[in-house]
Amino acid sequence: MERGVVTLNKYFLSIYPFFKCNYRCSYCYLTNEDLSSDKKLEIKRLKVFAKNFNKEASNVVVEILGGEPLLFPKYIKRIVDLLRRECKNLKVKISTNGSIMNSKIVKLLREFDEVQIS
Repeated sequence: MERGVVTLNKYFLSIYPFFKCNYRCSYCYLTNEDLSSDKKLEIKRLKVFAKNFNKEASNVVVEILGGEPLLFPKYIKRIVDLLRRECKNLKVKISTNGSIMNSKIVKLLREFDEVQIS
């Protein structure tokens, strides 16, 4: 490696599986229509992307955002399991408003490398 040159093979990916949220924060950039929508990212589309992305990348950081991702914990668990299965050297983060806490959510949050509560 050339002296003074730093090379990072790190990829950052933000996934918005849906925009639905249980809050209506005044600073949020999403519209009321977005925040109420039941439309979700199709798992099969994410799987195709993850397989292709894995061929090209290592040292990947994926952040799951929303809306409020923890409104659908089983769906988020499927996404995390898929990403961990398909991608090598993966760090998975989640950003949540922290309003939904119970034993199942806490168990799910343990599967993340980083949890951000806003």
